Amino acid sequence: MKPWKRSLISVASLYVLGISSSLLAMADEDNHVSRMIKSKSCEGCDLSGATLSNSRLRKLMAAGANFTKAYLVGADLQNSTLSGANFKGANLNGANLSNSDLSGANFTGAELELVQLKGANLNGTVFVDAFLMHASLDAEALETAALCNTVLPDATISKRDCAD
Repeated sequence: MKPWKRSLISVASLYVLGISSSLLAMADEDNHVSRMIKSKSCEGCDLSGATLSNSRLRKLMAAGANFTKAYLVGADLQNSTLSGANFKGANLNGANLSNSDLSGANFTGAELELVQLKGANLNGTVFVDAFLMHASLDAEALETAALCNTVLPDATISKRDCAD
């Protein structure tokens, strides 16, 4: 067999393996999403990159779940348990997280414009490079959260907890 044919077959094989891996990853994500929607439980599951905009997920039990770069615009997550969840780079604009347990959650680089956080537990929650413009929350809610380069609801930037 000529060398260029062998190279072409190798490239084609790698391409097929790449597609198969992507499809398996998407199927796994779909399994987590469908399980979560059906059971309202997905503790520790991987929902990174998931599109859950406008989803009604009230009382979701997803402590420790990975929502990295997930799209949760307008999602209804009221009264949910999301302690220790990772929302790094996620878009939660307009989401409702009222009365949810977000203690220890990570919102580094997250978009949270117009998010509802009234009554939410934000103890130990991390907001680094996060955008909370026009968010609705209790005045004292951010006292026990970590803030660094965080745009607050009033458009001020908090560097309170940035390492010098």
